Amino acid sequence: MESGAVLSDQVTPEDSDSLPMVIDQPKPDNNMDKVMDNSKPLSEQEAAVYDRQIRVWGFEAQKRLRGARLLAIGCTGVVAEACKNVVLAGLGSVTLLDDTPISADVASSNLLVPGGGVLMASQSSSGGSSDPPPSSSPLPPGSAASPIRPTMAEICGPNLQELNPMVHVAVEPGRLEDKDEDFLGRFDVVVLGRAPIVVQKRVNATCRLQKKSRVAFYSVDCRGMSGKIFADLQTHPFSAKGREADGLRIETFVSLEDALSIPWKRYPKRTHKLLYAMQVIEEFERRGSRQPGAITREDLGAIFALRDEMAAAQGVPSDNTVDDNMIERIVMAGALEMPAVCAILGGILGQELMRCVSAKGLPINNFFLYDAVLGDGVIERLIPEGGGGGGGGGGGGGEEKGGAKK
Repeated sequence: MESGAVLSDQVTPEDSDSLPMVIDQPKPDNNMDKVMDNSKPLSEQEAAVYDRQIRVWGFEAQKRLRGARLLAIGCTGVVAEACKNVVLAGLGSVTLLDDTPISADVASSNLLVPGGGVLMASQSSSGGSSDPPPSSSPLPPGSAASPIRPTMAEICGPNLQELNPMVHVAVEPGRLEDKDEDFLGRFDVVVLGRAPIVVQKRVNATCRLQKKSRVAFYSVDCRGMSGKIFADLQTHPFSAKGREADGLRIETFVSLEDALSIPWKRYPKRTHKLLYAMQVIEEFERRGSRQPGAITREDLGAIFALRDEMAAAQGVPSDNTVDDNMIERIVMAGALEMPAVCAILGGILGQELMRCVSAKGLPINNFFLYDAVLGDGVIERLIPEGGGGGGGGGGGGGEEKGGAKK
């Protein structure tokens, strides 16, 4: 991997005259030194505020939570929900990185953007379009040549901080693709919200390259009524619920690249069809150099053709493997995030983040798939032969399957 090339362009900035201009938007302090040392005892205030959860997982787990550093890339609706949950639980530091100027499309499903629904209604009534002009290249907030429009991170940061003043919330300026590879090593956990599949793989690989410490990686995306989470915690020690006396157990993870390298014909017969559908759609977006969700009804024919091509190459029947209705639902949703689905996925992701940093309970390994239409949440475990696994046991947020590991 080339140094300094961590992430390709993520989301095309959108510009809409119906959105408010903000001058002198306050930014949270970006001093990482404020993160509390987890070797120090909890203060009386912390013990009082977090009393109920301390009763569940104990003082040591709460101290580990307080000492953790989280980087959230992309302030999507799901990421906002997950950040809300971990901030309320007392995670030590949350840093937001998203230089996308605020727009009605992304604001409407984000609980950390006040008046998001009003913004969308205003845009609709004014006849404005959320699509960027063909040759538009908006100047960044703060440019002397353009009105200041805050970024998603700048809007979400102060509102997230208000939820819990004992947690350090920071806004990282700039773009991730301009950071060097060591940047991710400043954090214990990286959450990547809605990004092209090549970017997901690249950021995951960069987390694995960090030499100073293990950096856990999560990617998450919500497409209308469906969504998925991927987790790579590398080698993760944890204590199983109710079996703490047995000592730590080890769960081994694989990278996203390795997980998706498994041929479809090796998937278990009951593998959730959303896993196939998302792979087809993400491959279509990759081939067309499109941003996630930048698909319409007019693309359905080409997507179905790609589905048939991928199924044939994998040696599986396309009609029984990748459901037409599911693909059509995801395509028609485009980039829309449903707030209710964001709340569910964000709740699962927040729970997994706390399991990760507290080392309490078996984490999801490695995909969580949710479909509100079917009403199910399923864990799929895609592990190449010899690629890891271990751990075992219950837990998670849905039905756990054997995955592709034999």
